[in-house]
Amino acid sequence: MPEPVTRKKSNPRQAAADPSNNSPNRIASVSPIFDPGPEQSSSAKVIAWKQVSERKVDDVTDRASQALDEIGQRVSAAYERVQLSVTDAYERGKWKSEELARRARTRARLVVDKYPLQLIAGVAGAAFIAGIFLRVWRSSRYE
Repeated sequence: MPEPVTRKKSNPRQAAADPSNNSPNRIASVSPIFDPGPEQSSSAKVIAWKQVSERKVDDVTDRASQALDEIGQRVSAAYERVQLSVTDAYERGKWKSEELARRARTRARLVVDKYPLQLIAGVAGAAFIAGIFLRVWRSSRYE
């Protein structure tokens, strides 16, 4: 029976400290080379991207501010229209109720002046009917 393949556990600290360990499976570590050219171009790209994004953010902020100002103006105009219509409706209702009360007083004075006996008879008849109604209601309530 063939033996299982086992790997030798490697210690990265030991391998880095021991340069004599030159196994063919190991990749030699390479120190990074300082190349200012690509970094400058990438930093220039980052700066350009930052400026473009800042302009876009400013544009979006300006458009949002304009939209909010427009919405504020529309809401203010709508509020003023509603306030005027409510005020007008209140004034009309007040005027109509005052007019109705004035007509009722005028008509009551006319009836009292022109038909005093008929008024007394009407009040007595209404009181008599109210008395009958209350008596029937009271008697049917306790049965």
